[in-house]
Amino acid sequence: MRIKTYKNTRGQSMVEYAIIASVVILGLVAASNGIAFMMKGQVESTAQGLSSGSYPKN
Repeated sequence: MRIKTYKNTRGQSMVEYAIIASVVILGLVAASNGIAFMMKGQVESTAQGLSSGSYPKN
């Protein structure tokens, strides 16, 4: 799905690999932080719901 074709294919592939690698790294960091944040929020909301007797709305 390339819009333009470059003559310098080696440089283009390096740029593509760099973009893909950065997206993967950012995705992994966001996923790990998101999972930790969700678990923390779930534990807090469960404790709050048990103590108050009602479930908090998201």
